[in-house]
Amino acid sequence: MTYMVSKILATKNLKVFLIAFGFLFLYLISGTIISCFFITSIYLTVLLCLYFLNKIESKKILKFFSNYSVPLAFLLLIILNFSGQINTLTGINEEKQTVVIYLAMPFYLLSAFSYISDCADQRNRNIQFNINAFDLLLYIVLPFKLLSGPIENPSLMKKFDSIKIITTSHRLFSSLSWIVLGAFMKFVIGNRLAPAQMISFDNPLMSFLCATIFELKFYFDFAGYSFLAYGFALLFNIKISKNFNHPFTSHNVVKFWQNWHITLGKFLQKYILHKFVFGIKSRNFKAIFACFIFVVSALWHGITFNYLLWGLFHGIIYFVYVQYIKHLSISKIIGYTSMFLFFVFGRFLAIDANGSRLLGKIFNFFDFQSYTEFSQSEVSFISNFFNTSNWGFIFAIMLAIIFIFFEFVQKRNKKNKYNYFRKPYVVIVLFLMFISFGLNTGELLYARI
Repeated sequence: MTYMVSKILATKNLKVFLIAFGFLFLYLISGTIISCFFITSIYLTVLLCLYFLNKIESKKILKFFSNYSVPLAFLLLIILNFSGQINTLTGINEEKQTVVIYLAMPFYLLSAFSYISDCADQRNRNIQFNINAFDLLLYIVLPFKLLSGPIENPSLMKKFDSIKIITTSHRLFSSLSWIVLGAFMKFVIGNRLAPAQMISFDNPLMSFLCATIFELKFYFDFAGYSFLAYGFALLFNIKISKNFNHPFTSHNVVKFWQNWHITLGKFLQKYILHKFVFGIKSRNFKAIFACFIFVVSALWHGITFNYLLWGLFHGIIYFVYVQYIKHLSISKIIGYTSMFLFFVFGRFLAIDANGSRLLGKIFNFFDFQSYTEFSQSEVSFISNFFNTSNWGFIFAIMLAIIFIFFEFVQKRNKKNKYNYFRKPYVVIVLFLMFISFGLNTGELLYARI
């Protein structure tokens, strides 16, 4: 009995610590206490909604909250983005103008409103839910998912009662291996890939190269701090989602989206696709609605012309593949080649929020003369590429290529996620490289800061 009480108290203390750290983390990044009060107001709003949901008996109202809570959160994010209150995710620092009180707003809002949706769904099925205000606050402000990209659904709260500091050597190494891997990907590779100066290049070959490097940057940056968050969460016996699973080894678009920003895809499926698609009987309309999810995802990234094109591009490609290509026998060489072009062109659309410049770049792809015309800035970039000032950039590109090569090797040998990179001797090498080359600063591309 005494052991059980001490265990509960230990878990409670760790929850308090994580909540406090979540708010402290937010304050340190935003630089103002106002952001903490703003998130607290969201939390209190959710509690108020839950109180009324427990009192409501109307099935129509409960179904409305179940179906439309998350879409309404997306609508609010769209308004905030359109009004310039939160960033468009282009990866270009100069365009970041987030109002600090809205820091990481997408993650907070989606977490909060998904819980409202789940509770309304329970009530609609005549299941009374219990409001655990303490765990709800931890779920919203949990620092491991605040800026890390994983958009966890409320089922994560079921794991909170098992929170503890892990002490076994095996589990401790597992946690540290993910932390080291994430630090290596983020700080050694991601931060050193700096293609922002190339964004104005309109030569098709240079535009293609810029988009390729940006795609690598987004992967190593985003996956890197997702794995950092995953490893730190494991230290407290919390298993959040792994947000990536070797996406560049995918040979079709369905596999790619199952392995890239995994939690966003699952979140959109659960709270938007599955909520509405069951009312559609036509197979073609179901496929079209599934493609519409990419437009919703685009709006989450930013309310700009380039992201509208991005959403339409990915939706159309997905529809064509599922409806017409999926059942064809296509060699993996063709699959990997087409996927490489798919990766790069998708990133090409996403990174340039200047609509007129983007259209000019697109038209240049179909103008063969443009391939031989280089601007003065492009010539200067090429001639100075191997200067000592770019060695870190070149070093990061080489490491990225080697890393992805071993991802393919691992997939061929059917090993677990990132298994090759978490072997003890590899972890030591990655840690030494982080100490030597990774102690630098850099933005978190998906954190809206």
